[in-house]
Amino acid sequence: MNTPVRTIVLFSLSGAPGVSTLALAVAAAWPTQERAVLVEADASGGDVAAWRHLPASPGLVELAAAARAPDPDDDGVLAGCVQVLPGGLGVCPAPASADRAAGAVALLAGRPAVLTPPEGMVAVVDVGRLAPRSAAARLAAAADAAVLVVADDTAHLKRARDALPGLRAGIGRLGLAVVGGTHPRAQIVEALETPVWARIPTDPRGAAFLRGESGSRRAGRRPLLAGARRLAQTLTATAAVGEQAVSTP
Repeated sequence: MNTPVRTIVLFSLSGAPGVSTLALAVAAAWPTQERAVLVEADASGGDVAAWRHLPASPGLVELAAAARAPDPDDDGVLAGCVQVLPGGLGVCPAPASADRAAGAVALLAGRPAVLTPPEGMVAVVDVGRLAPRSAAARLAAAADAAVLVVADDTAHLKRARDALPGLRAGIGRLGLAVVGGTHPRAQIVEALETPVWARIPTDPRGAAFLRGESGSRRAGRRPLLAGARRLAQTLTATAAVGEQAVSTP
């Protein structure tokens, strides 16, 4: 199946491996001419509006309201709920408060087609932590591809190994982004039986740049952005290789 990848969900299972920062980096480093847009759909609340001093709307609340319409134009709703950061990256921010964000995410999970971007656009969706049968799980199942972001330490890798059989049952295209650590990629692939789509270096300066806390004339060369670009390149390749992408070096 060579379905184009237009909606990508990033999620974690526990801890704080940096899903929000990585999702922002992937959208910023998207390697094709398609316009990538970050959508915050984390039920615990969003960060981007605070990071980048954005107004509350338009954003996820408006997108969720559109999902309640009897016959929304699913393929065009997202574009109207996007704000543009300096530099041109589009973001659909979530409310910071968990009560408002959780309600909006629940509405989206009932009609995930509204996350489908118009032609020429890719949606990178940050759903935060994923629990079984949650709204985040339904959004991941509806996406063209899903990325489990996991820290390279024994506890997180074991939790991922235990959860992956259930995740694979509901998600067609699923791969890992492994943050930090030193375990060999081949060892992780063998242990978890899931492709590692990218290794993401720990890069506090790159993360600070993405949050708008510092400038950099060579931001694209930061390890975090370079790792995000490799992940994005692998995601675009999933359309060519089918359900599972090759685990690249």
